[in-house]
Parts: sequence; C-alpha cells; structure tokens
Amino acid sequence: MVRAEKLAREKEPRHNMMPAERRLWQQLQANRLVGWHFCRQQILAGLIVDIYCHKAGLVIEVDGPIHERREIEDQERVRILTNLGCV
Repeated sequence: MVRAEKLAREKEPRHNMMPAERRLWQQLQANRLVGWHFCRQQILAGLIVDIYCHKAGLVIEVDGPIHERREIEDQERVRILTNLGCV
C-alpha cells in the first residue's frame, strides 16, 4: 500500500520538471511511440521514478545535480528496480 504522503510527493515533480526531463517527456507523451505508453512520476516498490514504461519494464531517471551527492541511495534504487525486472 502506498502512503498518502508518497502519493502527494509523486505529483509534486510533475509541475517542477528539469528542462532535460521536460524535453524527454514532450517526446514520449501522448503515446507518440505507437504501442509504448509512458507514465511520469510512477511509484514502484515505494520509489518514485521519473518515467516508466510498463510494457517494456523500462525506467528512465533524468538525473540532475542532486544525484551527484546521492550515489549510495541511487545504487540502492537500481538494485530494487533491477530485482523488480526493470531495466
């Protein structure tokens, strides 16, 4: 079960996307890649990922400067998402 606070935080970055994330999302939204649907700020195993394609099991993270200081946390995220079968 996903807590209400996580659901609220999930929606927050949708309005505050980094420029690189915004450009990528503009290309992926509205099912422009026929048959491949992408979601923003998807919750997986309690983690909020930037962009997710369920059909492909594809997670796309657009890393900004904050990730330079989060190497250990990011490695743990990769481990959890890999265990879910995401690439």
